[in-house]
Amino acid sequence: MFDRSRTARGVLLSALAMLLASPTMPACFGESCRNLEDAEAPTDEVTITLRNDTDEVLFVDAGEGCSAATFTLTRGGEIKPWRRPTCGFSCEGVMDGDCSCSEECGTGSLLRLEPGASRTTRWGLTIYVDENISLDCPADGCPTKCSRLEAAIDGTYSVSAAAGSECDDTTGECECEADDDACVLEARLLGEPSMTARASVVLPEDLGETIVLAFQ
Repeated sequence: MFDRSRTARGVLLSALAMLLASPTMPACFGESCRNLEDAEAPTDEVTITLRNDTDEVLFVDAGEGCSAATFTLTRGGEIKPWRRPTCGFSCEGVMDGDCSCSEECGTGSLLRLEPGASRTTRWGLTIYVDENISLDCPADGCPTKCSRLEAAIDGTYSVSAAAGSECDDTTGECECEADDDACVLEARLLGEPSMTARASVVLPEDLGETIVLAFQ
């Protein structure tokens, strides 16, 4: 005798299995997306010092205005963002609805260095990894893209900074306050960078050390 209920149940289970196996299915269900929380930040750090050894004023390209990053970090040829980008949100924030973005962050930023001046930044051994999460995970109005903090693994990292000698004063302020020989400005370079400073950071050997990026 034909068992319609058993056949219907079999069709339903087969359809569910196909949906779960589909690459377009959400990869995140309920609380499982909490696995994308930021990792605990390390307690160690490396100091990065940018120094102008030339006889002219330099403007170091520091990226976006609200998340100025005066140097670029790479490992194995891949850029490792060490600051969360402007209008980049943590995965916890995206899921909790904290995804507002200031409209004042559109301008670029520069580090102005007078001849002989230097500026120090402490890298806390963290990097940010882009994550794409399911449409079921973000709060209403938040994107499905977020950035998750990870601790940098041991190995060799390349550190570089690019600078030019001219600031575009149509994009913002190009002068530091009086008696300040190094400052971050909300402006952009005029033209392309004309020089690059490079160095390496080796973990864990360089923990607590100062790495100098010298423009010459």
